[in-house]
Amino acid sequence: MSAIESIETKAAELQREIAPALSVAGEIVVRDADTYKMAGETWKELTGLEKRVKEYWEGDVASALKLHRSLVAKRDGMLKPVADQKAALRVGMKAFEDEQERARREAQAKAEAEARKAAEDAALSKAVALEKNGHKAAADAVLSAPVVPPPVYIPPTTPAGFGAATRRTWSADVFDFMALVKAVAEGKAPIEAIEANTTFLNQQARALKNSMAIPGVKAVEK
Repeated sequence: MSAIESIETKAAELQREIAPALSVAGEIVVRDADTYKMAGETWKELTGLEKRVKEYWEGDVASALKLHRSLVAKRDGMLKPVADQKAALRVGMKAFEDEQERARREAQAKAEAEARKAAEDAALSKAVALEKNGHKAAADAVLSAPVVPPPVYIPPTTPAGFGAATRRTWSADVFDFMALVKAVAEGKAPIEAIEANTTFLNQQARALKNSMAIPGVKAVEK
C-alpha cells in the first residue's frame, strides 16, 4: 500500500468514527431547556472530536510538512543559481539594448535634421527658380509655407525575440502612507489603493468587543 493509499484509508476510518456525532448534531433544533442541554453536550462532544482529529493527523501533517520544507529547500537550491545567471545575462543584455537605443535615437535625430535641411534646400531652390522666371508671388508663397520633411525612421538594431529577458517592470513604493490615505479621503486616489488591516481590526474586536469605537468599523460576534 502506498503512502497516499494509507492516508486515504486512515481518513475513511476516522470519517466513520465521527459521522454518528455529526449526524446527531445535524438533527438538533434548540427549542427548550432539554434541547438546549442536548446541544451543549453535543457541542462538547464535537469539541472532543476536533481534538481527536487533530491528534490523529498530527504525525502525518508534521511528516508532510518536514518533507515539504525539504523539497522546497532542494528546489530553491537549484533555482537560485539559475536565477542568478539569468539576472547576470539580463544586466548585460539591458546594457547593450540601452546603448543600441541611444545610438538609434542619435541616428534618428541626425537623419531627421538632414531630411529637414534637404527639404528646406529644395524649397529654397524652387523659390529661386520661380523668382528667376518672374513668379515672385509664387516664390514668396513657397518661402512662407512650412517645410514638411518626409518621415524618417531608423529601425532598432537589437536582435528581436528576447523581450522577456529585458522587459521593464514597475512597482509602487508607498513612501508616505498618510498622504495616500488623505488622497483617498479627498477622492484623488481610488479606494482600492488602500485596504483595511483585518488582522489588527480583529485583534481590536476581540479585545474591546462592543466598546470598539473605530469609525466605519464595528465588532461582530460570531
